[in-house]
Amino acid sequence: MNLPRDAKITPIKGTHPVAPLRVAFVVYRFPELSETFVINQACGLVEAGHDLTIFTLTDHLNDEPMHEKVEKYGLLDRVYSLDRKKNKAERFLKGLPDMARNPAIAGRIVRKKNENGVSVTLRQLSEIGFFKNHAPFDIIHCQFGTAGLDVLSEINSGVLRTKKLLIHLRGSDITSFVQSNGKDVYRPLFARADWVLTNSHSFRERAISLGASPDTTSVHYSGVDCKKFSYRERFARPDQATRLLTVARLVEKKGLEYAIDAVGDLVKQGIDLSYDIVGSGPLHAPLDAKIKSLGLENHIRLCGAKTHEEIIQHLNDSDIFLAPSVTAANGDQDAPVNTLKEAMLVGLPVIATNHGGIPELVEHQISGLLSPERDSQALAANIRQLIDTPDNWSAYGKAGREKVEQNFDINALNNDLINLYKDVIEDI
Repeated sequence: MNLPRDAKITPIKGTHPVAPLRVAFVVYRFPELSETFVINQACGLVEAGHDLTIFTLTDHLNDEPMHEKVEKYGLLDRVYSLDRKKNKAERFLKGLPDMARNPAIAGRIVRKKNENGVSVTLRQLSEIGFFKNHAPFDIIHCQFGTAGLDVLSEINSGVLRTKKLLIHLRGSDITSFVQSNGKDVYRPLFARADWVLTNSHSFRERAISLGASPDTTSVHYSGVDCKKFSYRERFARPDQATRLLTVARLVEKKGLEYAIDAVGDLVKQGIDLSYDIVGSGPLHAPLDAKIKSLGLENHIRLCGAKTHEEIIQHLNDSDIFLAPSVTAANGDQDAPVNTLKEAMLVGLPVIATNHGGIPELVEHQISGLLSPERDSQALAANIRQLIDTPDNWSAYGKAGREKVEQNFDINALNNDLINLYKDVIEDI
């Protein structure tokens, strides 16, 4: 089912039909399989009949598996790629005709040079035609704070036109980026934004401490399609290896080295385990070397990137899900992890860390178990506890599914987002 750009609006159950909104997402790359929250929000807007445009600041295609919804909803037809990785001089020359056709806008940009000086002004001039071809939007939704900073000068100068600006802070943009660039880095953006969203309460508090207004800053979780995941009660399988699973990018903040150490400790104790790590990333080589140095090749597999359907199959085939997130050296942290939500939906007992926004999702000894960050021994103890008490798996699984359904359902969250757009546009 490809939904065209002019699809008629469909009322969402329990709400009244609303006039279609012109919405633009600003992202770096699209589609990113690791950013299903963007894909899910895009699908919700299209399905509700709103006119969505997706601006990417780099190239919009990659070599990773593509989420099935991208084709189903015709999302690539809505993507306009402004690849700022290309040669600056080449882009400037290409934009010269548009500058000549729009002297008033070009003059306004020059007068409004921002703190980055001439280089940003030339960039703005070269992009007049790119943004000028688009009518004004009702709302621009920047899916990361850094993306908001990257288009702020275009919005301030009137090249990129919108009634309202919404910023969504999601993780590294409010942790490692702030640590690298200083606590005042977002103040110009917060001053211009009409609303700021964060995907966890811990990040909301941080945004306010960085200058966001408490009155226009709220939490909007990243949602998942609960209906897509079938719940199954979990039981131990006598005389078979306990199957552990992590689905994550292979980066420092995912804490995978500690999970590997924990599995190694348990294998030494004679516990039969198999551990699949699904995902790709820059730490593949060092993690692979660690597995081999510990002699765990028969117990731990680095499975690489998988399609979303393949990930669901991994979830269905597993016994326990691990999310050993840590605060990276550059300050990067996780919000409530999407793959952790998916694991809870299918009924897996989960083990995570007391980190970032994860405690907003996993309640210790209710919907799962929490370990301290960077503590492989505590992680191993929690794995051992679950293996020794399989009667608890069902209770954790049911509580986990209920938690996600009540707080992270994408359909409810998309409805909330559309209502928020309306409120912001109407200055409520």
